[in-house]
Amino acid sequence: MLKRLSNKLILAYISLIMILAATVFVLLANLLKTTHINIIKNEMARFGELISLEFKDAGIKPVLSPALSKTVSDMSGIMGLRISIVQTDGSVIADSEVKDLSALENHRYRKEITDALENGTGYSSRYSRTLG
Repeated sequence: MLKRLSNKLILAYISLIMILAATVFVLLANLLKTTHINIIKNEMARFGELISLEFKDAGIKPVLSPALSKTVSDMSGIMGLRISIVQTDGSVIADSEVKDLSALENHRYRKEITDALENGTGYSSRYSRTLG
């Protein structure tokens, strides 16, 4: 009888340790994901400032033009990022990955765009139907 009780206690302790380990794993994974997303958001904000400064220094206006498309493409290659330039009405006037801009839908009601128009910056993580 004592042996059965001992086995039950050992099994209970092992179960408890596994549950605690799983909980710690989930919490750490969530913390790492949140930290990683925050690092990326801060990096993207700095890239946005750099792109804005480059446009200002080069005298490039945010209007549909070959100069804007070339600058966006060049900067994308250097930074290793996809860059899209979106007007306040939601129309995309340059994109480093898409050459036929007419194929792109209007971005006006995307979360990151509405947030950017309201707060100066916007963020959204989602699946891209354009790039897959």
